[in-house]
Amino acid sequence: MSQLQAISVNATEEDKASILTKLDQMRAMITAQPEIAEARAERQSSRKVSPPTPIIRQTSSPPRPLEGNELRVRCSKLLVDALKCGDMPDGTLDPEDLAARIEEKLFDLHRGTTDKYMELLRSRVVNLRYKKNPALRENILTGVVAPERFAIMTSQEMASSPGVKHKSASDYK
Repeated sequence: MSQLQAISVNATEEDKASILTKLDQMRAMITAQPEIAEARAERQSSRKVSPPTPIIRQTSSPPRPLEGNELRVRCSKLLVDALKCGDMPDGTLDPEDLAARIEEKLFDLHRGTTDKYMELLRSRVVNLRYKKNPALRENILTGVVAPERFAIMTSQEMASSPGVKHKSASDYK
């Protein structure tokens, strides 16, 4: 999905430009760090040799520690902030744990911090912050939707009703 497709048709040109500028700034900030650029180059060179086999977990073990991978730590922090962006419902699970499990599933699914990983992570953050669909965030926080399931949901599955599909920039917290 392109960046412009993620922005609603109802958004003004100024809103679209503002969102795209912020996305470009985030991308520049990530690629400007030498350790991230080195890790990306290493991943791309290793992919050409032989792709790693996917990790399939049959038990719910705690997430792998993110120390040493600043990009993954920041991505997890984005998810934590999105999970905490509103009132916390009764019976809320630990947002840090949920964010780590979502991030880990995306990381395992895409075998690293690829462009697709980043695209899906941003999509999850945007959907968690979407004011017109608070049920999605609440369902994740209360355990109705498993974080691993949320990580692989399509945009249609994340929408609570047909009217939710059209988002504007003012609908986010």
